[in-house]
Amino acid sequence: MRIYLVRHGQTDWNLRGIVQGQTNIPLNETGILQAQKLRDKIQNIHFDVCYASPLRRAAETAAIVVNRCCEIRYEDLLKERSFGEFEGRPGKELFKQAPNIGDFRINTDYGGIEPVKDLLARAESFLAKIRRECAGMDKVLVVGHGSMLKAIHFAVIGWDEDTDFWSWHLDNSEICDYELSEGRVERVLTDIEHQLYVNLKGETLKFYRDGATASTVFSVGNRYLVKIENFATLGKQLEFLHEYPESRFQKVMCFNEELNYICFEFIDGQKFGESEIEPRDAIEQICEIVCSYEMYKYDGYGFLGEQKTSWHDFLLDEIEYAEQRIPEVSKDKVMAALERAGQEEPEQYLLHGDFGTHNFLVENGLIRVIDPMPAVGDYLYDFYFAVLSNVKIFGDLGEDYIFSFFERDIDYKKALLIVALYVRMSRAAVYDKDNLQAYKDLYASI
Repeated sequence: MRIYLVRHGQTDWNLRGIVQGQTNIPLNETGILQAQKLRDKIQNIHFDVCYASPLRRAAETAAIVVNRCCEIRYEDLLKERSFGEFEGRPGKELFKQAPNIGDFRINTDYGGIEPVKDLLARAESFLAKIRRECAGMDKVLVVGHGSMLKAIHFAVIGWDEDTDFWSWHLDNSEICDYELSEGRVERVLTDIEHQLYVNLKGETLKFYRDGATASTVFSVGNRYLVKIENFATLGKQLEFLHEYPESRFQKVMCFNEELNYICFEFIDGQKFGESEIEPRDAIEQICEIVCSYEMYKYDGYGFLGEQKTSWHDFLLDEIEYAEQRIPEVSKDKVMAALERAGQEEPEQYLLHGDFGTHNFLVENGLIRVIDPMPAVGDYLYDFYFAVLSNVKIFGDLGEDYIFSFFERDIDYKKALLIVALYVRMSRAAVYDKDNLQAYKDLYASI
């Protein structure tokens, strides 16, 4: 199958350098002429079907270019990137106030701008959709918008966290084409069907781009969640989940090392921050989960495959990595805490390793946990990291209540909590900037 990408014709807002986003702006006279010229240029190409954004400028372009020669299917996934509060304002303001809107690694939803990672997820969902709906077809026309077509381009040719999103561009009514062979998503779906004896035809695929990973993650209806990534990484998750088959963690349905994927059960839960779970209930469930951890004999402490020889060295490594993100925060307190916490050689347990509310889903009042980053160490570290992953929980419940859990030396508990707080604060500097100051205040006061 060959797909042809076309950007819509010019609008008055294009001409004036105004940010359009999902604002519904029609073609101007120049845009209509551009579309007509493109129609004449490609009149000898027979398209089996045309997919178009329903926004007016793209829909009008599609109608002119197709000229009733094939069906037009309007697809919401092809809508332009949302630029939030910047729509209707000069593009110079956008790039001045949000200069990093094309950087996958640090892009956020500043000002209501749709993050690059979400745009890429939409592009991948669209490509998966047409691969399935247009199987057996020869040529497919796609009419859309500048940023959305960038995302489709990179979804086709590949990308990583260092990709410059602005390095590729289509002008108004410009066209380019790609060969779209069967993708790895389709191969994975076929393998899942064979392994689980299920039929996934017609199931809706939804792609996710959470965090800063270039892995491919998508749901298949409300049945499965699939992660495609280097199996050196997935294998560690598999080892963790096989250790806890009957637990609050994801259930593995099937996997294939050659195709680099794991298929999990789909957890139909709410994100922790959107749920109504009470802080005390959350803490009690967190305690219950870490108390279910199993002892695990391992040569050292820390993340599987990256272990350190001692508990002290693992905690020090965590601190040094965190320091790179929060150099402005004094290390005096955390290094003093390390001196106490690092004296211990705790019993080894297999930990989740990224045990925080960002990986919690609440299903019928129960916390379910996804995306392990397996490590070996003291289960208290996971407990404190989870408690501190939502600064509001700690603020609502207080230090004394938190320390009432687990019969351990109080000085060790306080020291380990300070280390976990320092590490969690460094994560907030990247992923939770709105709450970074609250973490700094807590660190200063504890």
